Amino acid sequence: MKQKQFNYFKEKYIKKYMSYATVAIIALIGIFLLSTSNATTPFISVETESGNISSPATLFTNDQSASGNEGIKFGTKSTSTNSGCEINSTVAPCIGGNNQGASGWGNTVFQDEFNGTSLDTSKWAPCWFPGAFPGSDICGAMNDSRTLKSNVRVESGSVILRQSSVTENSPEDHGALIMTLPSEVNGPGFTMTDGYFAEARVYFPGNGSNCYNWPAWWINGGQPGFGDGEIDVAEIGGTGRMGSNYHFDRGSGHETDNNPISGYWCDGYHIYGVDRQEGQNIVYFDGQEVVRYPTYDNGAPQYLIFNVGYKTGKTPKSGPESDVKVDYVRVWKK
Repeated sequence: MKQKQFNYFKEKYIKKYMSYATVAIIALIGIFLLSTSNATTPFISVETESGNISSPATLFTNDQSASGNEGIKFGTKSTSTNSGCEINSTVAPCIGGNNQGASGWGNTVFQDEFNGTSLDTSKWAPCWFPGAFPGSDICGAMNDSRTLKSNVRVESGSVILRQSSVTENSPEDHGALIMTLPSEVNGPGFTMTDGYFAEARVYFPGNGSNCYNWPAWWINGGQPGFGDGEIDVAEIGGTGRMGSNYHFDRGSGHETDNNPISGYWCDGYHIYGVDRQEGQNIVYFDGQEVVRYPTYDNGAPQYLIFNVGYKTGKTPKSGPESDVKVDYVRVWKK
C-alpha cells in the first residue's frame, strides 16, 4: 500500500513540475525571439478609406492612438475646388465650376505657379515701367501709388503685392505691381490677342464688408491711351466692392464699360478669368460667367498686370493686412 501511494505521488508531482518546466521554456523562447526582432515597439498604420496614396509614409512620434505613441500615416491625393480646373486630366480654363474645365483649349501657353523664392524676371517686371527708373526701388505710379520693387515678394507658392503706405490726398503712397510687357522684362514676357483665355487665382484682402485699397488683375494694350483696350478682369472699385470693367477709345475718346459684380469677393482665394474673343470678352469668377461685353480693340496685343494702389475715398489699409496674393496665372490659346 505504501509503495502504491509513493508511486502515485511521484507520478503526480513529476507531471506537475514537467508542466511548469514546459511553460518556462516556452516563455524563455518567446522572450529571446522578441528581443532579437524589430517588433519591440508595435506600430499602427492609419490610412484614409478612399483616395490614392500620393506621398511616402510619415512617422509621427506623438500619435496617442498608437502603441508607444508612434504611428505611420499615409497622405492621400485630393482635388481642391480652388486649385484650378481640368478636362481629361489636363489643366484647363475654369468654365462651369466644380473643377470641370473647358474642353478644346489644350496646354497652357503661359503660366507661373510662383513656387520659387523670387519673381521670375524672364516673365515679369517688378514694378510699373522699371526701365525709366534704373537702379531705383521706386518706379512709376499706378492707381495713385508709386510702385516699389521691395513691395513685391514670392513666398509659400504665391506672389504677394503690398501697399506699404496709405494717406488721404497724397501722391506719395507706395504700392506694388508686376507686369509681362516684353519691353520691360528681362526675357520674353508675354502678350495675348483674341483667342486666349487668361486665368488667375487671387486673394484680395478686406474686412468682411469692404475690400481694401485699389487692387486689380488686368490686361492692357501697349499704346498710349486706350486704343488697344484695357480689360479689368477683377478690380476693387471706389465702394470697396468688386467690378470687372473695360476701357477703350472710340469716336469721342475714352469710354468705360463698368460692370459691378454682385457678392463679396475678398478675404479668400477666387479664380478670375477672361475669354478674349473677337469682338467680345466673357468674364468668369470661380468658373461661372459673371459678365460679357463688346470690345473695340481689334484684338491688339495686351500684357498681364497685377497691382495694388490707393485712392482717396477707398477703404485704406497698409502693411500685411493689405497683401494681395496671386497663387497662379495661366493662359491658354485655342
